[in-house]
Amino acid sequence: MIQVEPATLTARRVLEIQTGFDYRNRCFLPVAETRTNELIAFDSGISYGIAETVEVSLFWPMVICDTSRGYVDTGDVTLSAKFPLHRLLNTSAMAFRTGVKLPETDEKHGLGNDQLEFRADILASWIRTSYQLHLNAGMLIEDDPTAFAHQNDYMRYGFAFIYNCRKITPLIELSGRVGPDSPAAGNQHTLLIGLRLAHGVRRYDCGLSDTLARNTHSIGVTVGISWQKLI
Repeated sequence: MIQVEPATLTARRVLEIQTGFDYRNRCFLPVAETRTNELIAFDSGISYGIAETVEVSLFWPMVICDTSRGYVDTGDVTLSAKFPLHRLLNTSAMAFRTGVKLPETDEKHGLGNDQLEFRADILASWIRTSYQLHLNAGMLIEDDPTAFAHQNDYMRYGFAFIYNCRKITPLIELSGRVGPDSPAAGNQHTLLIGLRLAHGVRRYDCGLSDTLARNTHSIGVTVGISWQKLI
């Protein structure tokens, strides 16, 4: 799915539903120090505008398949909230987002590293007639499953450029994190090139991604759909 998030909030009483599929070739599993092919099916989530100044989100990949070894599991649950900030630098919107990822795996089952994550980001968006520019910057703190009472701290970043067209909109995205390398994690940099089609309350995304770091996937394919409903 698209990783860089716009600073705009979901409107009050509007529910946005998202789902999609991701295939990643030769994903690096740090703890096992091996590579595998991974399919994430029904990578789903909901965002809801509680008020004009508060948006809450829940995301949960429903199915994760290790196609190389035949493992099937569910993904980790991510809870987050977004709040608007005072606009600076001629931005169209600025926001603060904070969230936590709750592991759904342990040392006996599952495909994850059993890591609890906390993240906080500043989001900025410049939305113009012909283009959109979105920037994300923040921090990520996660457990280190290979060391007792130890954590890894990373700086997160994201950049997305969307060229507004009437029907099919091209986009490019660069996202990742920078921090200490460890047996369980490390730096990640991913480049994604895709297309977006908006039709009424629905939006369709598709793209190809490639890694710029050794400990992520080599080639990935993503397809997603989202739609909004006033409730």
